[in-house]
Amino acid sequence: MNIIKPATVAVAAASMLLAGCGDKTAAAPTAATPSGNGIAALPAADIMTRAEKAVTDAKSFHAAGTAKEDSGDSYTIDLKESGSNLLATFTLSGMRLEVLAFDGRSYVRADPKFLASTGITLPKVSADVLAKSWIKPAPGDTTFSDMTDGFGLDELLDQSGELTKGDVTQIDGKPAIVLNDVKDTGSVYVATTGEPLPLKATDGNGGVMTFSEFGAEFPEIKAPAAGEIISLPAKS
Repeated sequence: MNIIKPATVAVAAASMLLAGCGDKTAAAPTAATPSGNGIAALPAADIMTRAEKAVTDAKSFHAAGTAKEDSGDSYTIDLKESGSNLLATFTLSGMRLEVLAFDGRSYVRADPKFLASTGITLPKVSADVLAKSWIKPAPGDTTFSDMTDGFGLDELLDQSGELTKGDVTQIDGKPAIVLNDVKDTGSVYVATTGEPLPLKATDGNGGVMTFSEFGAEFPEIKAPAAGEIISLPAKS
């Protein structure tokens, strides 16, 4: 089983909230009213442009939800991102994988069942120690790069698809305009009050992601302590 693939698919499902459109031309400023931020009156493409900018300006966010891999198995994802740093947790088929990217370095922490499925040669330590440790590849080793590439805000924003505008609805008590992705049959819900931030996305296959904590600090996204790191040897 390739855990990297579901991880990538999960991020792709999550990034539907940021799915671009064929026309990226920025809209002229729209006056907000006391009851809204004015985006509901804009074309779908311009709403998404505003949502993209709002996420970029926020600099951080929290995304969480469920999706399915090609086999039909469900998995969960919990992603916190601050600038180029991130912390993501996946659960699939009873296995748990955490991915950490901080200051340009990537780390992985996983349960023994997952690690046994990777074929990675690890130092001989107890299963308990292994499950609590962050695994760090040797300099130049790209073993984990596929697990962290594609999580960055630039990658999340780099999507394309035709969008159509739906109705205004409520997401957790907040009014939002629905943007439907014609090609992928997914939907994005963008707030129509305050900043035009994405609140929820669906992927058309039962996957649902919710977004919150825009602009949060996330102190848990930090470099592991030295005693928590297991460094992989350089490949021969």
